[in-house]
Amino acid sequence: MTGDADELKTALLTRIEAASDLKELDDVRVEALGKKGRITEQMKGLGALDPEARKAAGQALNVLKETIATAIEARKFGLERDALNAKLVDDQVDVSLPARPETMGAGPRCG
Repeated sequence: MTGDADELKTALLTRIEAASDLKELDDVRVEALGKKGRITEQMKGLGALDPEARKAAGQALNVLKETIATAIEARKFGLERDALNAKLVDDQVDVSLPARPETMGAGPRCG
C-alpha cells in the first residue's frame, strides 16, 4: 500500500501545483479528500487488513491526507493572492486626474 500511497501522493501534488484557478483546485480536493475521494476510498479499505498492516497503512494514509490538505491550502492561498494582485492592478485609481465636481443636493425640508 505504501507504493500506491507514494504514487497517489505524486499524482495529487502534481495536479495541485498545476491548478490554475480555485475551481480546478477544489476539483482536486474533492477527488482526493471528498466523500468518494481516492484517499477516502483507501481509508475505507483498511478494515480488510490485518491489525499490523492496518496500523502501518493507516498511518501512511493519514500522513498522505495531511500532506495533500496542506498542499491544497498553500496553493489556494497562492491563487487567492494572485487573484487579488491582478484585481488591484486592474482597479488602480489615477490620482493625477482632476477631482469630480461635487453637486449640491436638496436635503429634507423642514416645515
